[in-house]
Amino acid sequence: MTTKNLTLGRSLQARVEERSGGTWVALTGNIDESANLAPLVDIPGPLVVDLGEMDRINSIGVRTWMNFVKARETAGAALAIERCSPMMVGQITMITRFMGAQPHVKSLLVPYFCKKCEREHAEALTAEPGAHVSPTVPCLGCGGHMELEELAETYDEALRRLTP
Repeated sequence: MTTKNLTLGRSLQARVEERSGGTWVALTGNIDESANLAPLVDIPGPLVVDLGEMDRINSIGVRTWMNFVKARETAGAALAIERCSPMMVGQITMITRFMGAQPHVKSLLVPYFCKKCEREHAEALTAEPGAHVSPTVPCLGCGGHMELEELAETYDEALRRLTP
């Protein structure tokens, strides 16, 4: 497995790994006016993008992201998204076609917090028909209950937009 790191902007990094069946890319940081996703458009074959470590996206970043997704679609290049950070989930619910005309989102990260031990945890939720966000999950730290940090409706809307 070959791994390389790319700088795609002032505060956007990509870890790129060749895997069997395609390329996996983990984006970390912010998609803003300095972001350049063009190197990802030209990756041949199937591409899986992990958005679990995305911190922020601004309005120019939204345009940059949507242009990247559209360019992959126009080229007929397979694109799958996994581990959408809560920030990216918010964009999915607000912007039509944020993930493209035919989105292929595998999973969303759902944030939970334990008031008892102050532990944070992001639970991966598979984006499939019938998926539902749980209002609580067991705490891995104290064994209590972690509560959903976002509105369940936000995730329900994202799932509605992403699944047939």
